[in-house]
Formats: sequence, C-alpha cells, structure tokens
Amino acid sequence: MGKQKIILIAALLALAGSVAALFFSQRPAKINLTLDQTVGEVVAGETSKLLNNQGQVVLITQDTSADFNEALDAQVKSFQQALHTKRGLAIEAIEKIQRPPMNMNRENGLSKGQFLKVVQDHPNADAIVSFMGFPQLQAQDLTLLNPGKCKYVAVFNSAFGIDLERLRAQQAMDLAVVARAEPATPAGTAPRTARDWFDASYSVLKRD
Repeated sequence: MGKQKIILIAALLALAGSVAALFFSQRPAKINLTLDQTVGEVVAGETSKLLNNQGQVVLITQDTSADFNEALDAQVKSFQQALHTKRGLAIEAIEKIQRPPMNMNRENGLSKGQFLKVVQDHPNADAIVSFMGFPQLQAQDLTLLNPGKCKYVAVFNSAFGIDLERLRAQQAMDLAVVARAEPATPAGTAPRTARDWFDASYSVLKRD
C-alpha cells in the first residue's frame, strides 16, 4: 500500500473519530424519569390529603403533541396512575394547554388567561392541579376563584424566574411543589431512594 493511501486512510479514520465524538458529546443527558415519576406520585398524594381522599380533580398540563417533553409526560402519567388508586378521587378533565408567548403574564408556562378559563370551565372541580406552574393574579382575578370549594395545586419544574414569595402572598395556591435551585443533599451523603431524590430536588410548600 502506498504511503499516500496510508496517510489518506489515517486521515479518514481520524475524521470519523472526531465526528463520532462530536455526536456523542451533543447528545442530551438521560432524563431521570424515576424522579419525574416520583414527582407525579407525591403531587397525587398531597392532592389526596387536601381533599380528604374525596372529590373531582381537573389536571392542567402542557400540550406536548408538537413539543415533546418526556419528563413532563412521565410526571403526568404517574400522577394519573397514583390518583387512580384513591377510590374517592377521580379526574374530571385533563386540560392540555399550549405554552403561551414569553411576554404573557405567566409563571413557568401558564398564562393568567389560560388558567382562569380552566377555572371558569370547571366550576364544580374540587381541585385544579397544574403541572405548568401558576400565574400571577390581580386582586380582581382572585374573586373568580372559589377557595371554599376548590383547592389549587401547582408544580414548578424550574425555579428560574419565579417570584415565589409574590405567588404565595396571593393566598390562592393551597400547595406548590417547587424545583430547588440547588440540590438540598447534605455534604457527604447521597440520595438512595426515589423519595430521597425528590426531597433533594424539590420542596413541598403548603399554604400558610
């Protein structure tokens, strides 16, 4: 084999190796679906406690038909499965919402208009559970809610850009499951169970 052919083959092999390395370096990290499933289970359990294991639940989630979100789908599916085991609870409806433009009044993806429409469309709901966060509301918006009848639960899968103190001051959310900005695992320890991973990654905040 000629010297030029050897050099060409070596160059092609090096190029192939570089392309393969680039391909694998650009692949997204594996999503921790076990954690996401635990999120759904915890939200179902907390919702059941709020309702004393009795009532109709409306679920709000993002429409992922055109915007695939494996983690969110895992949370919602796990929530449905866990809630199904609670005999006194039933899912009245699942509202799949298009993510609104960034400039709309929202927190984690749910606009005020979208949220209030769900509230008005389901006046008999005992709980509305949103996996798209919870919007900032004005005083006049709060009059449209039914706090004596309905409980409001929100999941925030990102702590980025959330004015949580202002949201809690509205006194509209009965319970929020919020992703931590930084893991809460003590130094020298590591989560072992799915619930350990949840507690390290999320916090459960109840209405004062």
